[in-house]
Amino acid sequence: MLFWDEKTKFFMKRKFPLNFLSKSDIDKIKNKISEIEKLTSGEIVVSIKEKRNFLDKKKSLFELAKKEFEKAKIADTKDSTGVLIFILFSEKQFYILPDNNIIKFVDKNFWQNLADEMSAKFRANNFVDGLTDCIEKIGEILKVNFPVRINDKNELPDDIRFS
Repeated sequence: MLFWDEKTKFFMKRKFPLNFLSKSDIDKIKNKISEIEKLTSGEIVVSIKEKRNFLDKKKSLFELAKKEFEKAKIADTKDSTGVLIFILFSEKQFYILPDNNIIKFVDKNFWQNLADEMSAKFRANNFVDGLTDCIEKIGEILKVNFPVRINDKNELPDDIRFS
């Protein structure tokens, strides 16, 4: 996608992620994460990777998500209550990876149903709604099983991780 830069009068290629998400889209997703995390001791991280790098060509989507999970330090949260939503944009794939403590409390079918719902919205070109709805539903599970505690702190940034 191209845009016209009035200052330089040249066509310039927009950089990832601005070629598919507006600043207001990014803010809407970030605000949803912040809103949910105020009601739970859990952490939600959204990571959107534009494409695989050369060294990751043969890795599975799960392996890439696990690598990002570790890189984002989700496993280091106090109570192991983090969830990663990892999106591999160029391949139109995603993986929702909950931390170990969450897996104990949530039925496996929940994650598959959540993925199916998000996938349907993505296919209908409702990327932001698909993502914010997913964050909302993860938040409902976290609020029930890991409510906010006194002196709870936000352990991980609410910003979307782009790479």
